[in-house]
Amino acid sequence: MTENNNGGVPSQEELQQWADAGEMETVPVLADASGIWVQFEQDFYIPTIVHLGPDMTVLSIDEGIADPGMFID
Repeated sequence: MTENNNGGVPSQEELQQWADAGEMETVPVLADASGIWVQFEQDFYIPTIVHLGPDMTVLSIDEGIADPGMFID
């Protein structure tokens, strides 16, 4: 998440709420306080879902894939 509803850096609680709402039990939801997200943003729409591999390679960006199951062996 790049920001919370107030335009600030998301708290751990806000990240957890987002993860719970998206049923992301085994996938971390991270905060990007650095603003680096613009390098990866494809459609400038919320939510932007980026799936990262264990080595931090980008597996999927804004492809409408909410369930990461297809990336997990």
